[in-house]
Amino acid sequence: MKKLITADDITAIVSVTDPQYAPDGTRAAYVKSQVNQEK
Repeated sequence: MKKLITADDITAIVSVTDPQYAPDGTRAAYVKSQVNQEK
């Protein structure tokens, strides 16, 4: 039996996008997004 998706499942999803790397390759920056449960 498959589990239904709940609101808690949705708020647990974290998206990591738009990686940007330093020219020397020693560091990276990225955008981390997730649903704000309080709004």
